[in-house]
Amino acid sequence: FTVAVKTDGTVWSWGQASDGRLGHNANPANDVSSPIQIGALTNWSEVSSGTNHCLAIKTDGTLWAWGDRGSGKLGDNSESSSVSSPTQIGSETNWTRVVAVKNTSFAKTTTGEWYVWGANSTGVYGNNTEGAATQASSPVQLAAADVDWLEGGESNFIIAVKTDGSLFAWGDANLGKLGNNTQTPNKSSPIQIGSLTNWAKSGCGRQHALCTKTDGTLWSWGDNANGQLGQNNRTYRSSPVQVGAETTWLEARGGHEVTLAFVGTT
Repeated sequence: FTVAVKTDGTVWSWGQASDGRLGHNANPANDVSSPIQIGALTNWSEVSSGTNHCLAIKTDGTLWAWGDRGSGKLGDNSESSSVSSPTQIGSETNWTRVVAVKNTSFAKTTTGEWYVWGANSTGVYGNNTEGAATQASSPVQLAAADVDWLEGGESNFIIAVKTDGSLFAWGDANLGKLGNNTQTPNKSSPIQIGSLTNWAKSGCGRQHALCTKTDGTLWSWGDNANGQLGQNNRTYRSSPVQVGAETTWLEARGGHEVTLAFVGTT
């Protein structure tokens, strides 16, 4: 399923409708094959979707969620049933970015702190814990400090860029997607990928990772079974490899086994 924010501040969704993930206040409901507006508000600024839940932020800095409540990933102190329309999480007004990763949720504040809640599979909390007994159903501060940009993949791994431009990863290590030249073991706390300090924005697919540098180059690693690394082959990589020679990449995002990247100046 897909959720998108328009330039007029409206939010829209389409695709599979189970668990209330489309936010149309109908659960169960029929799947939707074209965009339908969620409510009538025009003050949405950002949205992110996991496997069956959504996170969103309004222009007033409030945090909202809907969809499946399993593992506490909506952040409203509950793990039962589902929510089929946007529900505010807490009362804070300083949220600036959201990232939904499978059954886990991340959000950043205007002062630079990151928070996490939901499932802690393969140690995605990054605090040396793992499993249902360590998960939270409301936001708790992320252990990793000075994180500027963060993205996560469907198979429960995180790729983060710190404020000093260094690159870190944690979670599931299969197929080399943590970028540390190995496939094992999983990491429940952040490990640095190389020693460079010119990384910009990360992106993640199901089993592969991407990251741009401040020089405009694009790099990829992890699973490559369908050519999603953009290397003109299908060989997996366990450390970052440059994609082509272009220097105008802005940002890259990964899907299940596909990559979408933006180039240019806007």
